[in-house]
Amino acid sequence: MQAVSVVDWVVCGSCQLKHTAREDQRCPRCGSAENPNPFEAPAASLMPKIAVAAHAGEGRYGLGVALGLVLGLWGLLGCLVFAKPVTKRGAIHGFLGRLGLTVIAVLVALALS
Repeated sequence: MQAVSVVDWVVCGSCQLKHTAREDQRCPRCGSAENPNPFEAPAASLMPKIAVAAHAGEGRYGLGVALGLVLGLWGLLGCLVFAKPVTKRGAIHGFLGRLGLTVIAVLVALALS
């Protein structure tokens, strides 16, 4: 009768690859050191990098667009006086969009009458 060897399987904490235990305690796919505790947070170097916008502190474009579309001229003027540069640009674009939609609505109304 042949001797049966038992293989120790390890699951990589970073890439979830199931592989045999290595002498150097590294994963063959991602090369990270094996994490024996799957509930332990991975090392800081393994965490994904979050891209931060360069102009994050200069306003909110979507808010400006919403103010320009919904409040029209009042929203545009309020943003031009009180808001940050990116919000001002959004308000201008939102107001121009509102003007464009108004012109289209008037032309459709005139064509149907």
